[in-house]
Amino acid sequence: MNTSARNLLSPKVVLFDWDGTLVNTDKIYKGVLAETLKEMGMNDWNKEAAEKYRFHSRREALPLIFGNKWREVNDKYVDKIQKIGMHAVNPFPNALNLIEYLAEENVIMSIVSNKDSYHLREEVNYLGWSKYFHKIVGATDAPKDKPWPDPVHLALREQDIQDYNEVWFLGDSLVDMQCAKSTGCMPILFGTETGAHTQMQYLRIDYLHIHDHEELVTQHKQLK
Repeated sequence: MNTSARNLLSPKVVLFDWDGTLVNTDKIYKGVLAETLKEMGMNDWNKEAAEKYRFHSRREALPLIFGNKWREVNDKYVDKIQKIGMHAVNPFPNALNLIEYLAEENVIMSIVSNKDSYHLREEVNYLGWSKYFHKIVGATDAPKDKPWPDPVHLALREQDIQDYNEVWFLGDSLVDMQCAKSTGCMPILFGTETGAHTQMQYLRIDYLHIHDHEELVTQHKQLK
């Protein structure tokens, strides 16, 4: 855990990112995109923009990466993802343990993802997890997607939040942490990827860093 994190308050609400945070889908989707571009013979796309915007929603990222071909790329990519079906939806080992623990503690949970809302809800339903979440917010549900604050405001619209330090935002990317910071939520970075961790320190974003969902269970128990 990052020792620079501010003192945690016990959460009234926990917001989760989806891909790379609760389910381990990153490698599969990267492979599908690479296959799509190979079939299209595309070698002139903006790789620098792809790295910069890879955690943004498709509606925001693809036009910047692929220019006027972005709709064709999107259609072919989505078609391939649909053919894979739900085989790509693999939860991280202790993700459900954390969700069930928080549910038992009467913590309100919602998902705030940049995945398109239709496929996001399909995947959550497939795992049988919809019952745990008050809101499932995907790309295009709000006027803007992460890192803009709009989807967090939508997820918390019906909650009486006086102190946003009592809202934990768990995600695996800088986009998630920027979104958390802009809304006053507690940023919690999940995973072992060093890129986001380094960027967080550079931007001086105060956050907690965990490598496993069980760490957050332990952290919460210490606050009781």
